[in-house]
Amino acid sequence: MDINKQKSDIGVLAVMNYLKKERYTDIMDVTKLGGEHKGHDLIAKKENKKIKIEVKCSIKEEGIPDCFPTEFNNDLTLVPDYLYIVRINENHNPIKIETISKKEFDKYSKLHRKVERIRISSKLKKDLKKGNIGKVVQL
Repeated sequence: MDINKQKSDIGVLAVMNYLKKERYTDIMDVTKLGGEHKGHDLIAKKENKKIKIEVKCSIKEEGIPDCFPTEFNNDLTLVPDYLYIVRINENHNPIKIETISKKEFDKYSKLHRKVERIRISSKLKKDLKKGNIGKVVQL
């Protein structure tokens, strides 16, 4: 399984468990639904207020993992109501969750910058490492 997918699943599950403890209801994982759910991973309800949450998971102790364009509006404001960053240890166990509201996040929207990148597939990286493709020249 792709390590980024594993981390994503760990992060989403950690946030779902946290939301349950905080008495949120109707918690729904919408990561695979797309469409109207683009830009966020979870929907939850508390006191009849529905919120949308984007979850990021990182082994790093600080910083915010890169985001996808679908998580932002054209003016680089955040689509979901909250960004939750799940910090995990080297064994991939969650150790803390940092939360940022849309209101807090959007105060920085003019400072964000859009950078176009191509993420190389994990399969290509694995096949290169296994010697299934390419060649290695020892120096």
